Amino acid sequence: MGDYDLLKTKWKKLKGQVTDQAKKIERPPLQKEYNQEAKLIDLIPHEQFTIGQISFAKIAYQRRSRRKGSSQPLTFEELSFLLFFTNGVKRFDRPMFRTVPSAGARHAFETYIQVERVKGLDKGLYRYLPLSHQLLFLKEGSYGEVVTGFLGQNFNAGVLFMWTAIPYRMAYRYKCESEKLILIDAGHLCQNLYLACESIGLGACGIGAYDQEYIDAYLEVDSIEELVVYNATVVK
Repeated sequence: MGDYDLLKTKWKKLKGQVTDQAKKIERPPLQKEYNQEAKLIDLIPHEQFTIGQISFAKIAYQRRSRRKGSSQPLTFEELSFLLFFTNGVKRFDRPMFRTVPSAGARHAFETYIQVERVKGLDKGLYRYLPLSHQLLFLKEGSYGEVVTGFLGQNFNAGVLFMWTAIPYRMAYRYKCESEKLILIDAGHLCQNLYLACESIGLGACGIGAYDQEYIDAYLEVDSIEELVVYNATVVK
């Protein structure tokens, strides 16, 4: 058995380290850059949502992992709702507040989605741009091609969420403690997805078993400066 070092706090060790934030180095961007000529899709603003009015008590009581659903497509509003309530921006001053908690408001995660069945959207890979509440189209791709990286697990998902971490966003402030904090934040993200899904009659299921190299390669990230940490399916 190992000593489970990743699970242990390192705050005392952190006090003896000089972080890049303390050095006054410029903070890393809160959103990855992208080609300004790429295809962007405006999502429905949260002020216009007409769904998600179920009480929290009912949502929390009914919440469970749902692997199976129908072959009905998600609506564009449902997808807009899920993206906003898993990583959307509520307030743009500093620190920037989002719909999900993050240690020190570092927000180390990027959200990628593989769209299989969403009304009004082509199938393929997209990245969520939380600062503008838009989708960035990345490439065409079959759902079956992605599922190959989930170690034989079969899903009938309308949308597959894949969250990558950019570790330096957290390490900039928390250095040796950053890995643990990133994993804690991953739990916040996926729980928000579970609750958001439950509130609009959809099902979610977190996925921790996947082929790291395969999924990272599919998303075209380098597995060092950016890597997949958590995934989840959404079914109707």
